Amino acid sequence: LLNEVGAPPRLKMHIAGESMFNDGSSVVFFMIFNTLFLFETGIEGVGENIDFGQGVSLFAQGALGAAAIGMAFGLGLLCVLYNLSRRLEREENVIQVAATIAIAYLSFYVSEELLGFSGVIAVVVTGITTRAFGAGMINDPHLMGSFWILVEQLLNTVLFTIGGVVWGVVISRTDERPEFGGVFGGTDWGYLILLYVLLNAIRFLLIFGFYPLVSRIGLKSNVREATFISFSGLRGAVGIALAISLESEIFAATANEPDAFVFREQASTAFGMVGGIALLTLLINGTLAGPLIIKLGLVKSSKTREKVLEKVNEEIRDHATDDLLHLLTDSRFKDVDFAVVSEHVPMLKKLNLEQLKKAIRRNKDSAPLAGYREPNLTNLLPYLVSQSPGKTSEMSESMEEIDRDFVRVAQSVLVMKHSTLNVPRSDHFSKSVRSAFAPELTTSETSHSGSSDPETPEDNPPPEQKFKESSPDEVASSAFEIRLIFIEALRFEYNEQNRKGEIDGREGLIHHLLLQSADFAIDSANRGEPLNDWALLFIADHRAIHYNVGAFIETLLNPSLLRNRKAYRGSQKDYQRLRRDIHLALAFINAHRNAQEKVKHEFMGVDPDIDTVEAYNVVLRESNNEIVKAEQLLASSHKRDLRVIVSHLLCILLLNKTARHVEFLTATGILTSRDAHHHLEEIEHALAHLRECTAVSHGELTLAEKQKSLKRLQIPKSIMKDIITEEE
Repeated sequence: LLNEVGAPPRLKMHIAGESMFNDGSSVVFFMIFNTLFLFETGIEGVGENIDFGQGVSLFAQGALGAAAIGMAFGLGLLCVLYNLSRRLEREENVIQVAATIAIAYLSFYVSEELLGFSGVIAVVVTGITTRAFGAGMINDPHLMGSFWILVEQLLNTVLFTIGGVVWGVVISRTDERPEFGGVFGGTDWGYLILLYVLLNAIRFLLIFGFYPLVSRIGLKSNVREATFISFSGLRGAVGIALAISLESEIFAATANEPDAFVFREQASTAFGMVGGIALLTLLINGTLAGPLIIKLGLVKSSKTREKVLEKVNEEIRDHATDDLLHLLTDSRFKDVDFAVVSEHVPMLKKLNLEQLKKAIRRNKDSAPLAGYREPNLTNLLPYLVSQSPGKTSEMSESMEEIDRDFVRVAQSVLVMKHSTLNVPRSDHFSKSVRSAFAPELTTSETSHSGSSDPETPEDNPPPEQKFKESSPDEVASSAFEIRLIFIEALRFEYNEQNRKGEIDGREGLIHHLLLQSADFAIDSANRGEPLNDWALLFIADHRAIHYNVGAFIETLLNPSLLRNRKAYRGSQKDYQRLRRDIHLALAFINAHRNAQEKVKHEFMGVDPDIDTVEAYNVVLRESNNEIVKAEQLLASSHKRDLRVIVSHLLCILLLNKTARHVEFLTATGILTSRDAHHHLEEIEHALAHLRECTAVSHGELTLAEKQKSLKRLQIPKSIMKDIITEEE
């Protein structure tokens, strides 16, 4: 809650510290009064009569003794963390995490069970000691933090689930007999309301009673913070755990004592009160804490902060624009439609020519001199010009400022006579699709030079020609090893695509299919067979089973998909199959390209040996053959469907990249959790809309409209004579 409303760090530290030690001291008080309550049952050997002096002594022993035990275990944990110093050994990082939870439970057990002190205070002091002196000894802070977040979530879920079930049983009993715990009646509900009011009043008295001291020491405090701390005290996990413990202990102690059954009713009533207080504080205090902290002005944004947020929002938009230009250098997105991007990516809805110009400048300035790859603006530029309200001359000047190369982009659209994607399937069509989706099918450096005419093995003689001939057995042996490494590189690429959001793990089990094809390819390679992972991937029955299971899960969890897809010109099953086939082919091609580059980098260094060169070329040809098979699926798809689905994929990549950038800004402290939550919610909403979108048209421009738009850039008349009017 404090993170969501953007509470200042000092307030969060006050509340967290007060909460931890409040829980620890409450356990000590519970131990004392639980002993007295058990003594009241009159059962021999159960409980003990404790007077005031003994109570004070027990509290001091329980609290101070627990603190000493916690500090001792904290120092021991520091020794363990210090000796587990090999940061690059993942096993030691896992052992560090395991050591923290083992020491935490051990300190609790020794303090609570063996010595009779407060286990909670011991654990708190252990944690404080470790955090204060051992934060720098943790090899993998991300792993450690993620583990404890998971543990906290799991334990709270288990505790509140059990507590909720038991509390529901207590308040719903109809049998008035005390041996069953009695009935939680109307009078009890009245006392519950009164208890809630009294507890809040007592908390206000305690906080403000110590306010003169708290406001002058440590981090200090003020009246507004003290008011919020008093109101925001939520009674939850510890109270429920202690109430469950009390009821369980009383029921066990009175099992053979019919005369003491009345204490069962009292224990059940106490549990009903504790559960009711937890519920009321969550519903009332928890709900009103957000408006109260804003009303008190504890999270009021200053004008300077508002200006900072405006700059951050601009930076997020600029980062998304940079990502867009980077993705437009990828041949997968050669035919992407910016109308789709503008509709589904909120950060780019208002992208204009001026922002595009600045983004291109940033990309050029940040790229190595020989490594800059020119983005394909063929479909982006006409859309931005059509949306620009500026005068013709101003736009022309803007374009000249960007680069003369982008005027040539406009010219290429104006003289476009047909789209190769409209040509019927043929040798020419396959060649054009290969050029569009996989220009890097050779060992050349085409992808780095930005050349639009990739070399083929025939055009560029392979490097092995400068070596003497190698024996077939040596080449086959080397090819076998490189093939296995290549398949593992494919597996890594599939996992990377899933991590980055390029593959939706919820869509037809595509990620599972790709990984399984790699497993099958390993078995095939071990039998001495060449790469054939596309054939293994597209075994008809195997694919259908996974697709149908995935489609069933997706539709079951999101029924709106079934309703929305009625607008699609084909059936729901056809739509799912088409989208998944295209996503599958694109992921397959991209993984093969990247794996080729990685293997090439590892094995084709400055002076490779002849066996390695020939073996690499063998595996490269096999990979290229698999890519061509995947391209044939793309070639068989309808042009409009392919463009929309690929454009959706581009949107998914942009949104996921932006989300990671927002998380980075949060981690560096530039964005607060509250501000980041707003951006991430917007991104999640956009991703959900993308998953449900089945529109075949997003207001994209026809070829004639693109040409009409670009005429405003004052393209020379000598080029205009070749303009055609045929629409896509």
